[in-house]
Amino acid sequence: MTILLAILKWIGIILLILLGILLTLVSTVLFVPIRYRLDGAYKGTLMLEAKITWFFHLISASVSYTDELIFSVRAAGYRIFPGKKKTPKEVSPENRADSAYSVPEEMTVNADGRESETAAPEADGDFGYNTAADHTESQNDKNTGNKSPEPQKEKFFEKIQKKISALVAKIRNIFNNIEKIRRVILHYTDIVLREDSKRAIGFTFSQLVKILKHVMPQKMDVYFEIGTGDPASTGQILAIQGMLYPLICDKICIVPDFEEKRAEGSFHIKGRIRIIAVMICGIRIILMKEVRTLIRQLTKKEETRG
Repeated sequence: MTILLAILKWIGIILLILLGILLTLVSTVLFVPIRYRLDGAYKGTLMLEAKITWFFHLISASVSYTDELIFSVRAAGYRIFPGKKKTPKEVSPENRADSAYSVPEEMTVNADGRESETAAPEADGDFGYNTAADHTESQNDKNTGNKSPEPQKEKFFEKIQKKISALVAKIRNIFNNIEKIRRVILHYTDIVLREDSKRAIGFTFSQLVKILKHVMPQKMDVYFEIGTGDPASTGQILAIQGMLYPLICDKICIVPDFEEKRAEGSFHIKGRIRIIAVMICGIRIILMKEVRTLIRQLTKKEETRG
């Protein structure tokens, strides 16, 4: 009995350890943020660099562009993509010797063991192009070419009738498609304008705004030197910056150049994304009864209207 209890005790300990490891992994994935960074500059040439890291750079992915696009993925400091390029295998001297003495495809071997080239097909008179059959066919073509074809009015009217009927069928299909589109629009308009649908759409929109605010960068430094060559248009750009100042604050700095035409600048953007925050908003949307009802109604086939 004591042995059985000891075995059950160790099984329980192992299960608890495995459960703890599983909970640690799940909580790490949900709560440890995914960090992203984007750097760029333009001074005659465009330079971009984007990097995504997770769990103290345990997994990272980077993309850079100067003259060409370079993409790499690393895990624990080791590059897993792209892999190392394989060097082409060199041909050994024995294989070279065998290929040097290989028999060409055009050579054939006679019964006595000697090699001989395949003979070209002999040409019949006049360089092998004019035969008796071709001569008779060309003569028949000359004889039939002199006769003019008789006009066939009945076939002409049949073709016109077929074209008219095809045109009428196309116009009828167009009107049928317009009627179907009108019914579909009315069907989905009735669904969206219901009160429960409005509540579902408003709640979904608010949750999506929360996700967007969470995903937006926490740090953004943008510096541009802009000159259009025309002081009036350069002043209009500054006016737009002033209108957007409550949103951009001091994150975007634009230095005007009223004399020369130029466009230079650099930017640095950093942010992070927690999966748990996005998941909570998604679960709230799914758990709302009105949202589920709206999804079922939108995915349901169009009801026939009387």
